[in-house]
Amino acid sequence: MLGFGRMPWQILLEFDGSLSGAGVIWYRLDQFTINGQQQTREVPLGGYAVDLRTLGFGSDPNFQNTEEFISVIIGLVGIKLMGWDAVAVKLRGDSETALMWAAGHKFRSENVMNAAMVYACLCADTGFHVVETQRILSEENWRADRLSRRWEKYRGVCWPHMTEILGSGDQRLFGLNEVPLEIGEILLLCDPKACWEGDIEFGVFWRRALDIVGKL
Repeated sequence: MLGFGRMPWQILLEFDGSLSGAGVIWYRLDQFTINGQQQTREVPLGGYAVDLRTLGFGSDPNFQNTEEFISVIIGLVGIKLMGWDAVAVKLRGDSETALMWAAGHKFRSENVMNAAMVYACLCADTGFHVVETQRILSEENWRADRLSRRWEKYRGVCWPHMTEILGSGDQRLFGLNEVPLEIGEILLLCDPKACWEGDIEFGVFWRRALDIVGKL
């Protein structure tokens, strides 16, 4: 499924979210030649897992798609903060709704409106374009899923051990670098329970989002 443009992607963002956390892995596309034939492969750049229990989603499934979309935002923030030279992004995940939202389709849930505005600010500030999306089955998305459950199934597991868990299923992920991100303010902006009413409050929220994204 194609998004806003048709340029080749520069970074692949694999993402997943549980109601307790989010996990993302970034890849670049490496080109090489074998027997005179041009080949490509995905090379992991790093990964990140964040605890989202502070947002208070609990076990409410109504927030699942919003949490998945927040995972996309976290991934884009990581690209900006790491200074990777990329604006064309491919997304891969198991949430059809989050992929459709990120590809520019209508946001049909009030729960995602705050995150949608943060997404718009981020894309406007950086020039990010989602040029391709790939939906995979949940069982195929196990890498990002395991990261998203670091505070659930893998509670207390340190990052080096997490990379061993990932590497046992995908050798490329042994020793995966943990990308250092400070995203507390971004998460607060995305919180669907942080309501605003009327034009004045909306303007305050919008200016705050622009300010926070611009200072990343």
